[in-house]
Formats: sequence, structure tokens, C-alpha cells
Amino acid sequence: MPTVESVKHDIHALGTAGKEEILNYLEEVFVLGSFATEVTNEVKY
Repeated sequence: MPTVESVKHDIHALGTAGKEEILNYLEEVFVLGSFATEVTNEVKY
């Protein structure tokens, strides 16, 4: 599993164009992950 530092290094190496796409993707992943956790918690209780 990649470390935070290795991910930061990889994003930095991509330059500005790649960063925007990756940040948008990560935002979607975090939102979906948060939503999935919320739904799971609702189903449990």
C-alpha cells in the first residue's frame, strides 16, 4: 500500500494538469466512501 509521502511525491511529479484530475478523483472517492459508511451505519442500527 502506498504511503502518504509516496502519493504526494507522485502527484508533485505529474505537474499542474495531472494534479487537478487526481484531486477531483480523490474528492469523489472520499465523498463516496463517506456516503458508503453513512449508509452502512444506518443499516446496522
